[in-house]
Amino acid sequence: MKNLKNITFLMIISGAIFSCDTEDELIEERIKDNTTEIPYTQGEADFSNYVAIGNSLTAGLMDAALYTDGQNSAFPNLIGKQLVEAGFTSSFNQPDINAVNGYNISLNSNPAEATYGKYILDTSIPGPVPTTPGDVITPYSGDKSELNNFGVPGLKIAEINTPALANNGFYARFASNPGTSTLIADILSSDPTFFTLWLGNNEILNYANAGGTGDDPLTTYSQAQFTTDYSTVLGQLTKKEAKGVVLNIPPVLLVPYFRAVPYNPVPLDATSAAQLNAGYSTYNNGLQAALMNNLIDKEEADRRTIKFSEGQNAFVMVDEYLTDLSAFGLPNYRQTEATDLIPLPTSNALSTGVGTSSAAEDKYVLSLEEQTAVITAQATYNAVISGIATATPGVDMFDVQPLFADLAGLTPEQAKMLALTDKAQEAADGEKGLTYESVNIAPDFSPSGLFSTDGIHPNPRGHAIIANELINFINDKYNANIPLLNTTTYRTVLLKN
Repeated sequence: MKNLKNITFLMIISGAIFSCDTEDELIEERIKDNTTEIPYTQGEADFSNYVAIGNSLTAGLMDAALYTDGQNSAFPNLIGKQLVEAGFTSSFNQPDINAVNGYNISLNSNPAEATYGKYILDTSIPGPVPTTPGDVITPYSGDKSELNNFGVPGLKIAEINTPALANNGFYARFASNPGTSTLIADILSSDPTFFTLWLGNNEILNYANAGGTGDDPLTTYSQAQFTTDYSTVLGQLTKKEAKGVVLNIPPVLLVPYFRAVPYNPVPLDATSAAQLNAGYSTYNNGLQAALMNNLIDKEEADRRTIKFSEGQNAFVMVDEYLTDLSAFGLPNYRQTEATDLIPLPTSNALSTGVGTSSAAEDKYVLSLEEQTAVITAQATYNAVISGIATATPGVDMFDVQPLFADLAGLTPEQAKMLALTDKAQEAADGEKGLTYESVNIAPDFSPSGLFSTDGIHPNPRGHAIIANELINFINDKYNANIPLLNTTTYRTVLLKN
């Protein structure tokens, strides 16, 4: 009887297990039967020949150099790979640079005498250091007629229609006929069916990178001329009814190039501070004399007074916007303020005594007045891009500003002060950094940052994020289904071993 009970118990358990297995299988079958796979589709676009037009951002320049690994991580190349995966096109071709270290555009002046390559991050400094040796820029040896990526570092809109662009070695290396061909002619000869266009950055960035030296962007390149040149380029690209996406200018002043160095980067002990103060005593006394003679008011006199102390210090700079007292033997000196932005290369100059024993030139600081010129030009050019895109059939504008506003941790009020788009103001949440695919992304060139070590261009993961955001935008606008990237598989910054 006992054995019979055991047998009965085992039969009940076995039946339960069998029943559970059967139920699980039935559930899986039902899920499978009711799951509809959404096929890849081009929607209302034709991606059979996607081309990318732009400057260094499109070319994949990062870490201040164009090198193979960076070029392969360029957002157009990543999008091109997804188009190939979806079966919309057979290939996406770039003018391969075939360089491990690349040519450092920040440190070298003659491509034929390249000494330094890409920057890498040395966490012991901390800061970027160049690799050696750099690679000379060599001609592209592939089939120039099969290219899809037409990104040229340094490119400006006005240069796309001139053979003189061949003076830029990054274009000359893949131009169909260097010295006679134009970039736009080379692009059109490929007969694009879809394009991305990201230009306008350099018209502003060159002025900002130089610390606001020279004429402001709108004086150098007027709104009217920008409108004419941009309209011309877009008209040429869409002449055969190719569709595409244009990208506006990101918030230039938010990149780490202008944020990595604080306004008070000079550490001093008490003795060094006292010695420097003694050296500027004549200048400070002259300011008091100017104040007594009503040449300046007390607010300006206080602002211009040089005073160092033990600890972290602001450095001495030349400010052309101060009252000119040169007739009285007084230069336009003041110390840097919290509203000033310090370009990344200034840190090297400070180590040589610039800003302490001698005043830093205008190129080492972007003052509030110069920042205003950048912001004004950026908003003006972006309004032009938006207006032209809206008026051009088959073209939409992808607003990149929300991504950067969110990343930088701006508040809506700060985004408005920077004249960013309405969408960027909505995206500004006041929290620095963002979370993308469950990974925290910082607004710098740290190991968790979005930017490469040059402080301007995104690193590979940054490019992957931009590519994904563009794919989402294209899918939405053209009712397409292009597969997304797994951005977590792409590296961030390069670290020194």
